[in-house]
Amino acid sequence: MNSHLTHFPAIPGPIPVGRSVAPADPVAEVLEAIRLRRAHFGAFHLTGPWGYWVAPGFVGLYLVKEGDLHLVRESGERVELGAGDLAVVMDLAGHRLLHSPGASLRDWDESVPERAAMAGGEGWRPAGTCVLLGGTLECMQASFAPSRQALPGLVVVRGSSDRAQPWVREIASWMERELDSVEPGAGAAWLLLARLMLVQAVRVDHRERPPRAGDWNVAAGDPGIGPALGLMHARPEEDWTVSSLARAVGMSRSAFSARFHEKVGDTPLRYLLRCRMEKTCALLRDTHLGLKQIASEVGYRSVASFSHAVRRWTGMAPGAYRSCPVVAAGSEMDAV
Repeated sequence: MNSHLTHFPAIPGPIPVGRSVAPADPVAEVLEAIRLRRAHFGAFHLTGPWGYWVAPGFVGLYLVKEGDLHLVRESGERVELGAGDLAVVMDLAGHRLLHSPGASLRDWDESVPERAAMAGGEGWRPAGTCVLLGGTLECMQASFAPSRQALPGLVVVRGSSDRAQPWVREIASWMERELDSVEPGAGAAWLLLARLMLVQAVRVDHRERPPRAGDWNVAAGDPGIGPALGLMHARPEEDWTVSSLARAVGMSRSAFSARFHEKVGDTPLRYLLRCRMEKTCALLRDTHLGLKQIASEVGYRSVASFSHAVRRWTGMAPGAYRSCPVVAAGSEMDAV
């Protein structure tokens, strides 16, 4: 399915000073940008001693139904999970799932554990057993939107916490029903439910994480900067300048420029280039549009200037990028 990744409705015509503009939505931006697809999901019966390595490039979503496990991130952070606990790992750096510290590891992708029977599966379990609902989602776009900072590296929702009720139980219940479903579309339903669980987990993190200067989600919530971010994502093809963006959100040029840099950690035009190039990467990957049309949709008046920008950003010509396997985009940002 073709996806142009236009996240906000276009606002027709010139924008008067002070006109209300929809702010950016950090959760929606990130989940659109990372393009997740189902990888290895289900209900898994892990019998100890056991250990699994989840390679970089995968989001992990794990709800412990029975038993316990140790989750270790690449950063060294270690979290112990018990029955009823949910962990969502979103840093894409790789992580480990262990029966106990020091357990030998197998690759999750190559040796997916035995499926567990969720219905009627209660009763005696061997020592070290863990029944796990969830699995991994593959990230199909290594180039992230500028909003990546809105993604927490890890969210843990404890089963004993009030914040886990009722959404964890409700989504998990739907997942379990889809496991036993013989209806067509069960795999698609699983992916939708997994994405819903991700959204809920990120919402929990946004509510509870103290705001930090430079966080994208903080910038997106700013009454002046958030709408400017929304405009750049919605209409990257516009010939935006610092002055026109400032007018659109009812600020002076100097105040807007200073505030934007404070909240986002970058200049407006460098940020705009990122918006354009990330939409370019999506259009090259997901559509069969010609280069002239893509160039027009991201704000370039000639194919030559567009191709030069893509080469500087990705390290390859547009055609080569389109035919290449998933590639991480670069970060060359000299000029718009």
